[in-house]
Amino acid sequence: MSLPVNNWHKLSDLEQPECGCASWQQHWLRVTQHRWPATCYVAGCHNRATHAAHIQHTNDPRHWVLPMCEECYQASGAFTIKSVVTLVRSKQARACLEVLEEVEAV
Repeated sequence: MSLPVNNWHKLSDLEQPECGCASWQQHWLRVTQHRWPATCYVAGCHNRATHAAHIQHTNDPRHWVLPMCEECYQASGAFTIKSVVTLVRSKQARACLEVLEEVEAV
């Protein structure tokens, strides 16, 4: 599936759904079956990924989980994600069963 790489924003804590996993990082790991990435998935950032951030694209109602560093996690405003990253849906009803989706630059 292709999604745009620009115009993403982090959701507030109040907008985040609940999940049966121990944490959203565990959710991301469980769904992707990948190791946690070494670096943040925000374009231009090379810091260590320490947070599982809930993000949403400006033109898409779906919520996603994205590995981020502390600095990007604390920042506000729109951001661009790297051109090829693994996003995981955070839809509550099927949170732990969603299939991973690769994002490609468009």
